[in-house]
Amino acid sequence: MRALRAAFSLAFHDWKHDGLLTLCSVLALVSILTPLLILLGIRNGVITSLESRLLDNPALLAVSPAGSGSGYTESWLATLRARADVTFALPKTRDISTTVQMRHDADGGPRFTPVDVEPTGPGDPLLARFEAIPTERNTITLSRPAADRLAARKGSRLTAQLGRTTASGKMESLPLELAVTAVLPLEAESRALGFILLPLLVDIENYKDGFTVPDLGVAGDPPPQAERRFARFRLYARTMDDVAVLRDLFTDQGIEVHTSAMEIKSFQEIRQALTLLFVLIAGTVTAGFVASTASSVLAGVRRKDKQLGMLRLLGFSGAAIMAFPLIQAQFTALCGCILSAALYACAGHGLDTLFSDKFHGAAVSLLPSGHFALITAGVCAASFMACLPAARRAARIEPSDVLREL
Repeated sequence: MRALRAAFSLAFHDWKHDGLLTLCSVLALVSILTPLLILLGIRNGVITSLESRLLDNPALLAVSPAGSGSGYTESWLATLRARADVTFALPKTRDISTTVQMRHDADGGPRFTPVDVEPTGPGDPLLARFEAIPTERNTITLSRPAADRLAARKGSRLTAQLGRTTASGKMESLPLELAVTAVLPLEAESRALGFILLPLLVDIENYKDGFTVPDLGVAGDPPPQAERRFARFRLYARTMDDVAVLRDLFTDQGIEVHTSAMEIKSFQEIRQALTLLFVLIAGTVTAGFVASTASSVLAGVRRKDKQLGMLRLLGFSGAAIMAFPLIQAQFTALCGCILSAALYACAGHGLDTLFSDKFHGAAVSLLPSGHFALITAGVCAASFMACLPAARRAARIEPSDVLREL
């Protein structure tokens, strides 16, 4: 153990003594490693930025039926909500029940404007992002086009005019007061929509179907006692990878759905292509680095045959002599990694500043500390493996060979 500690100390001082050669070795590693760090940082930054932009649009995770059905029960949807790949699921009423005539009370005029309404509830990804989920029964969240159409804003009061024809042929109408709780920005929803809580939307459909609706204070036929069946549903996958899984699930059940699976697949292919490109470049560069390190360390060992042989004469073991070039290679690897990290930090900051407008302030070059730790470990391991042949040669140096040359 004492010999190994002495070998470590001698190796470090010899590494410092060969200042010019040591500097050249460190700079050679830096010239290889720094471009790789920048390339990996750009790969991570671009992919992270693209993925963030995609996930900022919840519509990418939406799964919606292609047409109307009649078999979507609440229990069926509860089974979907229990799945780990589903983050939100709500039933929707028939299309004829989702178009409501509305008027902004501030206008005071008789003109009503048709607005399509969608059900919402706690956890709705589209509205939760903007903290715009209605909290009370008679409240509504409007998209920007719907708000413009009604000349409404947050806090406005709307009147929704509901109409129906009874079994006896009598025409009835019912005004419904709604308070605008929020207005979504245009990037959230480009259609003219209003979002209301599901129980209110169900009551609207029941009213139009001629049933008794106690919460609206109207009488009619008693509603069916069987479990309610809905025509459509709103569903969001938890992650991008889950969209294709859910699409296949519904296809197996004979339900045709609309998804953004093709856009997601295109993004995943770009991510895989960039990863493969980096792996190929890194592999080629690593092979060159290993060959260069192995040859330079072997040349250094041969240049110091006499000095290493003298150490054997002084009582150093073969293991201690073998550690000599390995220790020096690790010093070079660590210094090269530290200098490369400093250069990468400067280059990354410059890239982020240069492309900040095009990436809307997101990082163009991104390299987490965990990635850098793995890269440093990989460089040290590659240096160790590259030095093994030279280290074995150093361990085989015989003191007698040195004595013959004196």
